[in-house]
Amino acid sequence: METPNKSRSPTPMPWQDDQSPVEPIVADFDFEFSAGARERKILKIGALAVPLAGGATEFAHRLVKHHNLPVYVEIELKKKLLDFESHVMQIKEHVDCDSSLDAIRSSSTLLDERIDEWDELFRREHASFSDVAEPSDESTFSDVYHTLIHSAALDTLLQLEHSYAINIEQELLEKNLAAKKLEERHSAEMGKAVQNLGTVYTDQDVTRLAAKHFDDMELFNARWQSSLLDLQESQKREYRDWVATVREEQLKSDTSTGALKIPNAAAAAAAMVTAVGGRVSEEDSSTSQRLEESFTIHLGAQLKAEHNLRLLCCDVLDLCRHKTTTVGGAVVAHPQRLQTAMSLYSHSLSGLVLLVDNRINTYSGIKKAFAGVCQQSTDFHFPNLDRQIADIRDDVSKAFADESLPESGASTPVTLAEDGAMKRVRNDVEGPLLTPGDYYVTKHSNLAGVHVVFHLVVNDQVRQNNMSSRHPCLAGLRSILHTASRFDVKTLTVPLLLTHEMTEDITVNWCLRRAELIFKCVKGYMIECAAWAGNESITLQFLVPPGISEDVFVQFSAMLPNIFRISTPLNLT
Repeated sequence: METPNKSRSPTPMPWQDDQSPVEPIVADFDFEFSAGARERKILKIGALAVPLAGGATEFAHRLVKHHNLPVYVEIELKKKLLDFESHVMQIKEHVDCDSSLDAIRSSSTLLDERIDEWDELFRREHASFSDVAEPSDESTFSDVYHTLIHSAALDTLLQLEHSYAINIEQELLEKNLAAKKLEERHSAEMGKAVQNLGTVYTDQDVTRLAAKHFDDMELFNARWQSSLLDLQESQKREYRDWVATVREEQLKSDTSTGALKIPNAAAAAAAMVTAVGGRVSEEDSSTSQRLEESFTIHLGAQLKAEHNLRLLCCDVLDLCRHKTTTVGGAVVAHPQRLQTAMSLYSHSLSGLVLLVDNRINTYSGIKKAFAGVCQQSTDFHFPNLDRQIADIRDDVSKAFADESLPESGASTPVTLAEDGAMKRVRNDVEGPLLTPGDYYVTKHSNLAGVHVVFHLVVNDQVRQNNMSSRHPCLAGLRSILHTASRFDVKTLTVPLLLTHEMTEDITVNWCLRRAELIFKCVKGYMIECAAWAGNESITLQFLVPPGISEDVFVQFSAMLPNIFRISTPLNLT
């Protein structure tokens, strides 16, 4: 075998093209093989171009066919070609390295450039050589909070959060009273104007009065909204400062004694909570009893995993509202709220599927009610709901604009057609419009039993009788389950009937057919999630809207074991 030479021409083969996009490396190749018991033959190929065309396996097969060689030599020929190719490439690397080193030795500038390149590569690819980034305030606060929530400061933390929630509640109560007085005054002025229409007031006067009332209400809402945001931001700063102070006290003190010095802010918060404990207890006493049934199932083809299923009948927002009770005049956090706070920064999050319309806002329906629940207390860990919704709306608008942008570069959004049949309207006056099956996610730390909310877009078609497993809303539910399994959402609440309220047109047969469809689809989705994320145990809650009869709930409860594999004890007696 000769030293590789780029100037020589490789031996042409009948199957090879004359044109090659890369300048080949040429070297001579001879192959000696056994042609009988005592006979050896040598095949002189001559100059070959490396890398070999089509790879060593294909090249060996073509050589055997072209030179009419015995088929049993193909394996040995392939091995020789691989060794030949490796040897030639190794020689080329040595030559290239020598050339590069000679160029670096002759130029100090080139040496500095190569050093900088290697330094950048090592910093980018190896953690041990990378620059240590300063931890952000968010990551520092999350670590400190996670440490405190699992320490003796747990009760104090929850009391402080509840005291701040009471301040927000008082602010909202004052706002509602002021809004009621303003509405009564507007109603009286408009009633007086209508009664004296034609004598004292003209049509233009009534129109101007209505416009003035509208402007007054808009100014009123803006003023109170600004005041509420200022209060929440102030509470957020005070809370974070208090958490940092308590953590410093913990580090200074001996943790083995269990004694923790509570700052004055927390002591005052505890006193405030105790003072209002009676009223909070009275509010909780009016909460209606909800229907609930729990099951344990096993899913999987070979290695089965155990999961928990729960059937609930309650309002969807009851899972988000805070509930507190008093014991001996002192406020005790609800166990669900305690669990939610302790698992906030963990691998066991809780999620909720909320059915919404196609507009990304909080102006009407269940979205407005949910925003009201989020507004009842300050979120100390994440941006408030309005900020998250605004960010989501901006991201969706940018995504739709990029998707619908013509190749000419025009910035005007165009209406896209899907499958040549249904047109998807992307935007209207209020912002981007989503389609059924789309969903967006918000995260919260101020809700009772939920960390993550999946806002699933539905329309009136979910109430039809002929809904199939290929419906876009069920495809969206499948995507939600996959997302939850990938991001440690171990408890997920799903609306069983794909509706949050019972209406007059909903019949018992419709409920049973819909429940059977959802049960079967979710079972398939859970098996898919197990294949993607492993056999990890999850808890899935099927939420039934309030107002359903107890008999129908019992039928749901009897249907679930027939669809899922229920874990039942074996009686050996």
